[in-house]
Amino acid sequence: MKIVKAKVASLDVWGNKEDGFEVNQSYDIGKTIEFDIDSDQSILQALIDADILSQECTLKDIVIDGDDMIINIDEVESSEGLGMPILNLYILE
Repeated sequence: MKIVKAKVASLDVWGNKEDGFEVNQSYDIGKTIEFDIDSDQSILQALIDADILSQECTLKDIVIDGDDMIINIDEVESSEGLGMPILNLYILE
């Protein structure tokens, strides 16, 4: 278990699933969350607890990917593919 803190940024995104997505800009939303970097469930719960994602959101609704510096959160459009990027988590510790 590795607990980290991260700043949360929402994303201004252009594009679509067919042509791909491009992040135009990210915006710090002024919230910092703590979670176990090795647990997708911990990341999801931290986002829910901070009122960033809905209480109804599950790991089936999002894709969590990244590294020790930045974690990307994407919506899942369908079972066949990824949806639009929605958040970046910038690791502070």
